[in-house]
Amino acid sequence: MMHRIIANIMTKLHSIISGPAISGILSKMRSLMASHCLVALPVAICALASLNQAHAAGLSLSQQATVAATASTVPWPTARTRAIEHPLGAQTLSIEKQERKNQLDVRWINVYQYNYAAQTTRLLVMDLQENAIVKQSSIESVHLPLNDVEIDFALSLIAQDTELLQLLKQEHARRTPEPFVSIKELDLKASIYEPLKAEHPCRTQRCALVSLFDQTNTVFAAEPIVNLSAMSVTLLTSQ
Repeated sequence: MMHRIIANIMTKLHSIISGPAISGILSKMRSLMASHCLVALPVAICALASLNQAHAAGLSLSQQATVAATASTVPWPTARTRAIEHPLGAQTLSIEKQERKNQLDVRWINVYQYNYAAQTTRLLVMDLQENAIVKQSSIESVHLPLNDVEIDFALSLIAQDTELLQLLKQEHARRTPEPFVSIKELDLKASIYEPLKAEHPCRTQRCALVSLFDQTNTVFAAEPIVNLSAMSVTLLTSQ
C-alpha cells in the first residue's frame, strides 16, 4: 500500500480520526468509492466514502456518516456558467468541529465541499444535534486541502501519461539497476497547488502538486502538477 503524506495548508484543521477499526471500515468504503458508487448503495455510505478520510477532528464514525449524508442532500446554488460533467463530481474536502465557548458537546460542524461540475466551493454549517444545515455560503478560493479521492485521481492521471512515466523511469534508472515498473511502487506527497502567477489555470482550478519518492526516500526531480479540473498533467519545472 502506497504511503501518502498529505500536505495540509489549512492551519485550523486537526488530526484525522485514527484506529484499526475505523481505518478498516474506511478502507472498505474507499474500495466502494473506487467504483464511483455505481452500485446501489445508501446515500450515507457513498457520501462518507467520498469523504475518504478527509479531516474530521473530534467526530465519531457515526457522526461523520450523519454529517456527510446530510451535506450530500443540500442542493448546490445555480452555477453562473453551464455545469460540466466531471468524474469527481462533488467532493467533501473536510469536516471540522466548530470550537465555541462553553460548548461541551459536539454540535456545530463546518463542512467544506467543492463541486467540479459547477466549479464552486462552499461551506455548510450544520447543527449536529438537530441534524440540519443552518447556513450555506460560497467560498471564493478553490485551494482547500485535497482528499484521498482527489489524490487517487491525480495518481491515475499521472499513470496514463506515458511520456512522463518514461521520464521518471529514466531518472530512476540512473540511481538503481531496477527502475520501478508501476507508478504505484513509489511513495508520494500531494498538496493543493496555488501558483503565484495570476494567469495560471491553477489559480481558479483545483490542482495537485505531486512529489514522488523511490524506496530510498529520494525525491524525483520531475514534479507533476495535476490539474484535477481539466484532467491534465504538466511539470512544475515547465511552469
